[in-house]
Amino acid sequence: MRTGYCVITSFDAPKWGPGTRIQGKWQGKVYVIEQLLGEGANGRVYLVRNNQQKYALKMGFHLIDHQLEVNALAAQDKARWKRKPFLKESDDYVWQGKKYPFYVMRYIDGIYPELFLEKYGQDCFGILGYQLLRKLQHFHDNGYVFGDLKPENVLVTKFGEVQLIDYGGVTEIGKSIRQYTQRYDRGYWGGGGRRADAAYDLFSFCVLSIHLVRADTLSGMIQMGVERLPDQLLQIVRDTPMLQSRFSFYKLALTGKFASAGEAASYWKQWMYS
Repeated sequence: MRTGYCVITSFDAPKWGPGTRIQGKWQGKVYVIEQLLGEGANGRVYLVRNNQQKYALKMGFHLIDHQLEVNALAAQDKARWKRKPFLKESDDYVWQGKKYPFYVMRYIDGIYPELFLEKYGQDCFGILGYQLLRKLQHFHDNGYVFGDLKPENVLVTKFGEVQLIDYGGVTEIGKSIRQYTQRYDRGYWGGGGRRADAAYDLFSFCVLSIHLVRADTLSGMIQMGVERLPDQLLQIVRDTPMLQSRFSFYKLALTGKFASAGEAASYWKQWMYS
């Protein structure tokens, strides 16, 4: 049984460097840090190796938030049936008398969607959007929303497969969103509250996809300090040739009219092949 935890913040949590050996207190496995991959409000993610196999290891700052992420990952894996699980294990690392919770997950070797579109062209935009909607559907079907949906939490592999990373915002449907980024948040745009439902993720999907095509325009609008409303986002869609034909999708998604991410994905797919 795990006891004796204290709250750790980003200020007092050590930032371990390459070569550091992280050994689990309970499972005993050793992971050697290669590099820091990212840092968020509730933990740091490292690229690590165990027996020459690469993994991503997230060291949490707060036990409760950390355990909620582990539970969400386990729930998603349970629903994957015969698919390769995402979560490998969770454990604690003891350093200088303190315990630091961590979990180990499959490492996704990919690039951010903006870079993928720059490399392979805007023609890939439709299929990336469709895959992302299906990923969200998987979360929703299993009782969760992703929550903190933004380009930094999406990777595209060299095979064009979309993967979601960083589960810090994953929230059970019906509860308050645990973590979000303002630009992609429904509440920030006056489009609704921050209670976890399918419509919350779909709103963020719209802002993310607009960002991929019109990042400068979106940033300029935010910096101008104009009143933020869903209609402002729809205006960008109207003014963007690449998005104009999808206007009906964006209107439905930004106003919470889709019953599910699955319905939204089917609507998006019809556009792709029409």
